[in-house]
Amino acid sequence: MIIKTLTSVKHQNYNKSALQLITGVAFCLMFFQVNAAGVTTGAEPASGNLNGSSKKDSDFSKGGSISTEPGFLNNEGPIRGTDFSRETATSREIEDTKPAGFSNKIIFTTSVAHDSNPALDSRKKSVWIYSLAPRVLLDYTGELNSFYLDAALLVQRHSNEEILTDREDPTLRLGWDRTYESGMYGLYANYYESSTRAEELRTAGVFSSIANVENTQRVRLFGAKWEHKIAPRWGVFTSGEYSEQVSSGGVALIDFTSIDVSSKLNYEYTERLDTYLQVGFAQIRPDQTFNDTDLTRLALGADYQLSEAIRVSSRAGTYHLSGRQSDTDWEAGIQARYDVGRMGYVAELNRELGVAAIGGFQKSDTFRLGWFYDISEFDKLNVDYTLVKFKQDAQVGLLKSEAQQISAYYDRILRGNWRGQANITFKENKTDSRNDGNIVGVSLIYDGLSF
Repeated sequence: MIIKTLTSVKHQNYNKSALQLITGVAFCLMFFQVNAAGVTTGAEPASGNLNGSSKKDSDFSKGGSISTEPGFLNNEGPIRGTDFSRETATSREIEDTKPAGFSNKIIFTTSVAHDSNPALDSRKKSVWIYSLAPRVLLDYTGELNSFYLDAALLVQRHSNEEILTDREDPTLRLGWDRTYESGMYGLYANYYESSTRAEELRTAGVFSSIANVENTQRVRLFGAKWEHKIAPRWGVFTSGEYSEQVSSGGVALIDFTSIDVSSKLNYEYTERLDTYLQVGFAQIRPDQTFNDTDLTRLALGADYQLSEAIRVSSRAGTYHLSGRQSDTDWEAGIQARYDVGRMGYVAELNRELGVAAIGGFQKSDTFRLGWFYDISEFDKLNVDYTLVKFKQDAQVGLLKSEAQQISAYYDRILRGNWRGQANITFKENKTDSRNDGNIVGVSLIYDGLSF
């Protein structure tokens, strides 16, 4: 939701100055905490990390060791997660039993970043981005039922509103799970708003950064899931989702609804090898102007633990598109992860279809490399590289394009529940011409305020 209202220019400048002052005070405090942490003995790591503090949560497939939602450094480019990263991120579906009771937390994040070319165009106009993001997490776990609420508000101000317009983007996630002797089932609902910038760059190759124009994407999603243990080595997981996506101010973006149903039959072949068969159906229904597109897919996959340090995940299958888009082709992917001590490596090669905001499906090839290192119990470092090639589809007006990005993240637990992050990113987008940009930013996060 863009905050371009009838307020005076003086009032807007006051709001911007106030947020900059808050950010400045926060970074002064971060500097103090860094120096204090260096001389204090017996300091303990923060007790509450948004994504946890274990090595597993440093996984490159999650996009960085302390990546949070929304993206507080405003790194909205054409790069998006693959099927591997989505399955890793949505770990609520199959998770270990949590202790019974009620838990709650409030998290405050403030950040400042400089983006040399947020629109990734030939003008290469830079902008400073100031962000403030409160987040509330509520979770109740009972003997059979569990409930969760995750609410956040990302407030952003920019030094040049001709490039990026000031924003206030809410996020809300609600869910209920119920366990029984052989499995679990649950319902969930999500709502979020974000800039159309990422979708425009992916689908059209350009971002319509026009002053006083609302570039906002609004998504409502409702879903259900069911996991059932058929036999000691056999299990099935089925999920269904309905979503509504509305975009305003975006170039060539179309409002649409979609349904997605999939079922995965898992078989634990050995203690180290898990295999599965997955079938799915999805439909995209653009508003009035265009015909629907139907997608059916079938895939086989395996997850193999070669040794204590090496794990390989793979899948391969076929899909069929009919309706507005017509195509039959293959999908496949492989991801290898190597963990040794405090250090780890990830490599991934993937081809898949993803939902695009032009009211259709978009085919892409993705190559990823990642390296992460837990320097100490207080310090973590993550470096990753991603190259994505989007295929052309004249039926829906998708251009052939290419995007690549290399990022480095440094995360430090400062003191108590305070964390600091430094980030640097190089990004590049190519359609007819090649344009690039850089992001440099720092964040301060207070994680652990309970009530």
